[in-house]
Amino acid sequence: MAYIPHTLSGRYVSLEPLSQTHQKGLIDALYDGNLWEESATLVPSPELVATYISLANKACQAGNEIPFAILEKGSHTVIGSTKLQKFADCGHTLEIGSTFIRKSFQKSPVNRESKLILLSYAFESLNIDTVRLVTTAQNSRSLHAISALGATCEDHFLEKSHMPSWENQELFSFIIPRTEWQQVKEKLSQNLYNEDGFRDF
Repeated sequence: MAYIPHTLSGRYVSLEPLSQTHQKGLIDALYDGNLWEESATLVPSPELVATYISLANKACQAGNEIPFAILEKGSHTVIGSTKLQKFADCGHTLEIGSTFIRKSFQKSPVNRESKLILLSYAFESLNIDTVRLVTTAQNSRSLHAISALGATCEDHFLEKSHMPSWENQELFSFIIPRTEWQQVKEKLSQNLYNEDGFRDF
């Protein structure tokens, strides 16, 4: 079943359905910190952004993922990308992954709010039972942040890449079941919107 994505918005970011109109913005985001050179994340190089978007849209049409561009809400600047992907168990399980954020925004609330928006959409609109969050073994910051949400580490494994020039990566998979969603949502919301300001785990 093909999904028809639509824009999802929060206080800090908007998640727009990924398209080739975001190509220049994503390339600019990648050059902010040369993200494709970091071994801790799976990020397309600038010359592969068009291919990355094309493959994501084909997967969306096939019902396998829903890709988004992440935009800073105030300036409408493209600051990264993320996906709902790897739908399984007749659509009852999916993964949040393939996320990258331009370096100048990485310690801001945008990544955490993007996760909150996607989790809310998955559990409350798509009626997903279990959401996985996956990160590379080298990305200690992401591992710590996902653990701090209360997600349970389910597995670690070596995954083959479908993107040209990407090497296989050791990944960690965390799960959030529907039964724990409200607790995770409350924790994320308090972290993002408390009166003392954003706290980075």
